Amino acid sequence: MKFERILKVENLEKYYGKEDKRVLSQLNFDLLEGEFLGLMGKSGSGKTTILNCLASTGSFNKGSICFFDKDISLFNRRAISSYRKNIISYIYQDFKLVDILTSYENIILPLTISQKPIDKERVLEIANILEINEILDSYPESLSGGQRQRLAIARALIKDSKIILADEPTSSLDNLLSIKVLRLLKTFNKVHKKSIIMASHDLRAISFTDRVLFLNDGKIYNELRRKENESREEFLERIENADRKLLR
Repeated sequence: MKFERILKVENLEKYYGKEDKRVLSQLNFDLLEGEFLGLMGKSGSGKTTILNCLASTGSFNKGSICFFDKDISLFNRRAISSYRKNIISYIYQDFKLVDILTSYENIILPLTISQKPIDKERVLEIANILEINEILDSYPESLSGGQRQRLAIARALIKDSKIILADEPTSSLDNLLSIKVLRLLKTFNKVHKKSIIMASHDLRAISFTDRVLFLNDGKIYNELRRKENESREEFLERIENADRKLLR
């Protein structure tokens, strides 16, 4: 089956000052439609910066990001607003919940802003899978970090977006809930045909992806693709071996 390229990143650079403090350096990669791509690297390697650039919420100095061969940096205000509302769903590491809204209102906020119909059954289905159905009337300030993280995930998944950007989506979750969240993302990827880019330093989380880019100091230094019929455990072992090489 031939997959169409949905995003193309070319020679992406971000720096501060006169190029003396580089955050991203000469990044080149693409995302295929229906692909689950992982960004692997320690804190400060550039993972979140890449996601912010892809979401058009962060700026860059050089290079281009194309959505179906259209450079998003050339979009006018209306086009960039449509891109953010309809194409991108973002699971933020710091949640970005609205304190004055209930959990349920936070989940449906993207639909409310876009004036799209709200499927309450679908909201409840996702909330039930994420085990937050009992806190839908609660406000964010009364929730634990793990509950807020799952709430942010539900808000991103309720949108019918082509691309899901996930920044450390399991960082505040225990192992059991992490697996549940990762399987849910995998379902959205394979069943609902959503393209996903997930940034994480957790090797086990990254093993759920189809392909992983290894980052260090804003550069891609390695890439692994999951082989046909390769188990997650086998892919995890290859990821661990590749990660150890950086430490040598």
